[in-house]
Amino acid sequence: SQRVEAAWRFQPLGTVAIAGAISRSMAIEGGHAPATLAARGEVGVRLGRVWASGGAMFRDTTALPAAIAFDTAFRGASQGQTIGYFASLRGKFYRDIGMDLTAVRYADAGFYRPQYETRSRLYLDTDMRKRFPSGNLSVLLALTHDYRTQALFPTATGVLESSQYRTWGAELEIKLLTATLTLQYRNFMLEEYAQVPGFQLPSATTVYGIRWNFIN
Repeated sequence: SQRVEAAWRFQPLGTVAIAGAISRSMAIEGGHAPATLAARGEVGVRLGRVWASGGAMFRDTTALPAAIAFDTAFRGASQGQTIGYFASLRGKFYRDIGMDLTAVRYADAGFYRPQYETRSRLYLDTDMRKRFPSGNLSVLLALTHDYRTQALFPTATGVLESSQYRTWGAELEIKLLTATLTLQYRNFMLEEYAQVPGFQLPSATTVYGIRWNFIN
């Protein structure tokens, strides 16, 4: 297929921003998928150090390929015209405490797409510059909540649904000079769910490690 895209951002004032994007994809020689038009528009307003924004997404009728990477029983499907709405709040609202909230809503659940999806993140991000003026030490502590409703997965014998679920996660990162120590505790409420039918995801998972930047 061939895709042509254009995007723009207009910020006439320091407290207002307007952004948009449009794309068109079409089948080339030997293809059978219909030409598809998609667009996105967003308006944001800055309130102190927090950006509040909202907008809409549009996609014309499109052919969705089968998710055979998971199971060859899944089939491709044609999805009709779709409109979704989204909103977000991002930024620090009190000293080094901030939030990152996003929500997306469609008219209904679609093939390979949930109707509702939200992500909420409350965090403390500080470099304690008064105590460590060099800026070589910083700490990030975050709590994250994810929520998603069912998505539809077409098969030759019918339609399967993924899980509706909500998960909680915690994260701690400590940066010292060019090294960052990270510790993540995902799904600590032990939610049982499957983003793809038949593929149960693990319960509580701990991810830890170190990232190191080398600069010559």
